[in-house]
Amino acid sequence: MIGVSLPPPLHLLKEGIANIGRVPVSQLSERRVVGVSERTINALLNNVKEELGDTNYMLMYMFASELLSENQSLHSVYTALYRIRKFARFLKSFGRDLNNPEPMYIKMFLSTIPKEVTRHRTAAALKRFYRFMYENVDRRYEELYRSFKVSPPKNYPVPQIPEDPENLLLINHAVQPHKSILALAYECGLRRAEILLLKVGDVQDLGDYIKIYVRISKSKPRARCS
Repeated sequence: MIGVSLPPPLHLLKEGIANIGRVPVSQLSERRVVGVSERTINALLNNVKEELGDTNYMLMYMFASELLSENQSLHSVYTALYRIRKFARFLKSFGRDLNNPEPMYIKMFLSTIPKEVTRHRTAAALKRFYRFMYENVDRRYEELYRSFKVSPPKNYPVPQIPEDPENLLLINHAVQPHKSILALAYECGLRRAEILLLKVGDVQDLGDYIKIYVRISKSKPRARCS
């Protein structure tokens, strides 16, 4: 729960939030995975069961349950499962599954990913998965988990953040619901998925500032920002 002073008046902010769901997904993300729901995750797991078998399905189902119990966002859970499914498909071509890989298969799989940032994120997802396997399923996965060497990419892209006057100019000239989306992202530091989950009732006017209730966040509770 955070409090913030926003450029748009309260009624405009609520109007924007009420209409966020009408924005085409393609305008919010090229990857088209915003607004992930439990149904989306279940569909991915059912696909794994049909395509890759019961063993992969059960391991990924347990891993998803673990991530959700840690209050990971649905978007984060979906992304992790998506990357693990790609690895499971790779293993299937060698007659193996997630239950019996070897470090060489992980290195071979990661070498097929050309983009360094994607390779780093995929390796991090797999390491987290096999840490879960090591801690909750079987201690024999310890060697596999320890074999990961995940380090940040050398040329990790740093986003170009506009200066304050440019940000305010962009917000003031935007139309709804984009005005509210931009204001929430800029003033509150809300993530894309957090904005998409907002309801009109989550916004309260407390006089000096506006209080916004963030339903699901992978961050620790954030202090009021003004």
